[in-house]
Amino acid sequence: MGLYNDKHRLFADYVNEMNAFAKAPKNEVETRELCEHYISSSECTWKNIFSAETGELVGFLILGKTGAEKHPDADRSIAEAYMTPDYRKKGLMKATIVDYESRHHCRWSMLVQKDNQDAQDYFAKLFEEMGYVPCELDASKVDASGEEMTLLGFKLK
Repeated sequence: MGLYNDKHRLFADYVNEMNAFAKAPKNEVETRELCEHYISSSECTWKNIFSAETGELVGFLILGKTGAEKHPDADRSIAEAYMTPDYRKKGLMKATIVDYESRHHCRWSMLVQKDNQDAQDYFAKLFEEMGYVPCELDASKVDASGEEMTLLGFKLK
């Protein structure tokens, strides 16, 4: 049960941080339900990111293969991504994405909260470094649940 509880704790930390950008912040019940969806869904791949020094779960990457997490014109999406503050800018998230992308060269999509410019810049730079260019995706095909989101799309050069 340790890893399961760690995932829930980390996901709650992520949602609390994202609530600062959200028009309709998620409460504890919604957070737990969303985390359960990602843990149990066959439409997603949950990648754990651990600290090499401590073995502690310090981040996650949730990749959508189908369904609401993925834009219909993309093959894969980054549904959610989070790294604890102490482990940011250490290359762990980048390494996780690069590793997954090396087996899935495709068109990518992701929704980022409109006011979260740091995340938008991070992912644009990361995908550029992997040989991708931005591509337009039809935002009307995405249900952002009333949130003000920016839709990012990337395709190989």
